[in-house]
Amino acid sequence: MLRSSFLLPNILRQLADVAPPASNLASHTPVEPRRDVKGSSLTEPKNRLRWADQHRNLRTDSGSGLEPSPSSLFHPRSTYMKRLSGEFGKQNVRLLRVLPGNLDDYISCDLEYASLVSNTPYEAVSYCWGNQLPTVEISCDGKPFMVTENLAAAIRTFRLETTTILLWADAICINQEDVDEKNCQVPLMRQIYERASAIRVWLGPDEETKPCERAFSLLGILKSACLKLGWSFNLKQLAANPTLLGAYNIPDVDDPTWRAIGQLIQKPWFGRAWIIQEIAVSREAYLHCGSASIRWTDFYIGFLVGMNSGLFTMRPDAFPNSLAYQQVIQLIMTCYCFNDPQIPAFDLPTLLESHRLAGAVDSKDKIYALLGLCDSVEGQKYCILPDYSLPATEVYTAVAKVLLEKSSTLDLLGIPKALMTPNIGHLPSWVPDWSTWDFASSLCFRTIHGRYHFSFDAAKTSEVPKHSIIQGNTLELSGQAFDQISKAGRVMDPFSANRGSDQFQLNPTFAVHILAIIHDWAVIAGSRSRRTYPTGEDIADVFARTLYLNNFSSEYTLEDVRDMFNTFSYRMIETAMSALEGIVTRKLLHWSESNGFLLARMTLKASGIDRGRVMIEDLFFRVIQRRMVVTEKGYIGIAPRLAKEGDCIVLVKGGRVPLILRPEEDQWELLGDCYVHGIMRGEAFDESKCTAIRIV
Repeated sequence: MLRSSFLLPNILRQLADVAPPASNLASHTPVEPRRDVKGSSLTEPKNRLRWADQHRNLRTDSGSGLEPSPSSLFHPRSTYMKRLSGEFGKQNVRLLRVLPGNLDDYISCDLEYASLVSNTPYEAVSYCWGNQLPTVEISCDGKPFMVTENLAAAIRTFRLETTTILLWADAICINQEDVDEKNCQVPLMRQIYERASAIRVWLGPDEETKPCERAFSLLGILKSACLKLGWSFNLKQLAANPTLLGAYNIPDVDDPTWRAIGQLIQKPWFGRAWIIQEIAVSREAYLHCGSASIRWTDFYIGFLVGMNSGLFTMRPDAFPNSLAYQQVIQLIMTCYCFNDPQIPAFDLPTLLESHRLAGAVDSKDKIYALLGLCDSVEGQKYCILPDYSLPATEVYTAVAKVLLEKSSTLDLLGIPKALMTPNIGHLPSWVPDWSTWDFASSLCFRTIHGRYHFSFDAAKTSEVPKHSIIQGNTLELSGQAFDQISKAGRVMDPFSANRGSDQFQLNPTFAVHILAIIHDWAVIAGSRSRRTYPTGEDIADVFARTLYLNNFSSEYTLEDVRDMFNTFSYRMIETAMSALEGIVTRKLLHWSESNGFLLARMTLKASGIDRGRVMIEDLFFRVIQRRMVVTEKGYIGIAPRLAKEGDCIVLVKGGRVPLILRPEEDQWELLGDCYVHGIMRGEAFDESKCTAIRIV
């Protein structure tokens, strides 16, 4: 799930904090279709600031990517007259001069060689390779050249009728068959997109009903409403007064047009790893879908307005897949923070963890695509250079080694092992598989702002001992085996029975499944028993604190949690679950066609829908893909989903949180970190009991 902020509600609040006041946003003129532009080779911004710099000025005024396709499917690269120089002083690139033509005309273009230091004006194309094969023929330097259907459509859309334009598109401007050339060009990717006059994003063709065009229009309307009403305007209140809605051109809440936004953000482009850097470093960016377009700043402001105004909770059908929703939030947050001088420079571990949802055809690109967002100091510290000749397993292991060696903590080891079948072969258990997204986040996860979500210090130290050793694929640490798991509850994965495109929609059925899992946890933890916890605390309090990792939002208290889960929920869970497959539940959990509001007369209603929703979401995003465990000594905790009876809880020097290790003869397999109530502040750590621990 989303890792830009560990909790979805916190993401919304953080974005609200960093977003500018609505009254200071200036209105932008919608982007005109490119083929109506005459007499210029490209659109040159009046100022050459990055988009966030433009945004800051407004406040004062009142993947693509190098994703490989099988080289045998490309025409021989006789088109490339010479290899691009790897000398960083020259920073040579190829640019694509696209000859004029109508939308349906055959594509003809020529390659030109230029240096990034020469400030040659060009626009860069951001698009999605996906799994498309190069099946469309174009003419490049008078010779046939095969490109993907998606790239061909982008070039046709951006091409002008009477004037040539100068573009940069990776599939053509980099020789995809030359690994050495790719290795020298990938480090220039940030500069290529940073120095482009504008970034043209191609989302793909629109559907027959034009959902993307309608979505662009809606986002523009929301932005305009925000300019007049401010960030805090409430769509629910406006919905009660149709006259007000009409005054701001906002469709009624039950208008099916709202679903267009959900269709827009599910475009594959939003899920690619390379686009994060391409947008973050851009001076100006435009999103194109079919013949419709919108400025990136207008898109993200409109999206934030919809989020802050309550639209997404009122119309969950508009966002059927919350993974896509979360990817957009993460993209917006990263782009904004990257351009905010008051936020510390990104470090690679945080970027890798924050963008676990982003995809890449080549697993190595999950690292290479984000490396460029680190500042020069970070890049020099890690000394990581792209090398496409290496297998992904070797790249991931080498990167993990560098991150551990250069870090003052062992936070990297806390990332729970992924459940999904590895995409890149066998990795040492201490090396995260950043290529998978079916994962839990580390308890030591930091936001893109660089702040820890939770403050733990289980080993009473914040520095990795100097005698920690990495030899080959073995990591040797010093640690104390504290306890052993005796019981393990169900995994917090309410979607496991319904894997599909709508699997991550937050709705009442989803909440019922969460509560059912919590009921199972309560049973194994004995939360309603009279037993005393090892720390002397009341077991019911310990259970509630453990569910929330002993970190509660300002919107609710420990007493609220106890009341929610101990007063009525257990009885309601039993009733709701017995009816879940029957007509009673279907009547309770339906989308009312008459008024467009989701009716949920059950658990969340009982505790107050707004606070109850926040409590459920907060809990879920703390413990997703984890399970409750009970130890031999009677402690309870939250462990990775792969944890089971017999696994050990170990406190290691330099670790903020306990680790779950599985014995393998004289070595250990790392499963990830865990929360164990009562030992997270160093209460159980005894350095004299530490011994050498070898993790493979």
